[in-house]
Amino acid sequence: FATCHDSVGSLGYRILLPDGGELGFATDLGCYTAAVEEGLRGCRTVMLESNYDDGMILASDYPYYLKRRIQSNNGHLS
Repeated sequence: FATCHDSVGSLGYRILLPDGGELGFATDLGCYTAAVEEGLRGCRTVMLESNYDDGMILASDYPYYLKRRIQSNNGHLS
């Protein structure tokens, strides 16, 4: 399923497990969309990446444009 991120072809995955259950896996989410919700609906286990902290980003020496990109709806979840 499609995810919102600032790269072409960003995808989440729905994996069928041997016991018939399903696992949802999504990284680099900028936001939680209807496509993500549908892709994860009914999964027994969901794994999401959430790899930054607003305070750490703001205090970092990253250039302003990069901070804004990371914090945007096409960047990363905190």
